Amino acid sequence: MNRVLKALLLCVAGGQLVACSPTYNWRTVSLKQLSMNLPCKPDRAERPVQLAGQTMVMSMAGCETGGAIFAVSHVQVNAVTQTRKVLEAWQIESLANLRAQVSAATPISQLPSPPGNGLVPELNMTVRGQSPAGEPLQANLRWFVRGAEVYHVAVYAATIEPAVLEALTAELQWK
Repeated sequence: MNRVLKALLLCVAGGQLVACSPTYNWRTVSLKQLSMNLPCKPDRAERPVQLAGQTMVMSMAGCETGGAIFAVSHVQVNAVTQTRKVLEAWQIESLANLRAQVSAATPISQLPSPPGNGLVPELNMTVRGQSPAGEPLQANLRWFVRGAEVYHVAVYAATIEPAVLEALTAELQWK
């Protein structure tokens, strides 16, 4: 059996066909405490942002391949007790930028939070909205909080392939 056929069979047998696609060239990217795989070589940037009345620096890494944009962002909140307010502001701004209709989400106000420390668990939502050009767009938006750090992982596409989303989020690792 030739090597190409063996490689294809291994990918199919492992349920990893999307990871073997030439469209996706998966690589590990680190952003502060988070390490994850992106399907293309990311560009990186930092910029000051205002969220919940606080000015902070947002670090970002993102790339575009297969008709989708993949992005991960991070901010350091001034105080751990402010993470919920920052997360709420970030969610509102993200949805407004997309002119989005929420199709699956948990409102932040309904998420449990251990008393006294302001910690917020993972927030995951899938929404339909519009690109800046007005084209229909689907987005999967995830936020994570670790101490006073808030992370945002996002995928934007006309239609998000479930296998690509699974491959993206399966390897999230915390340092």
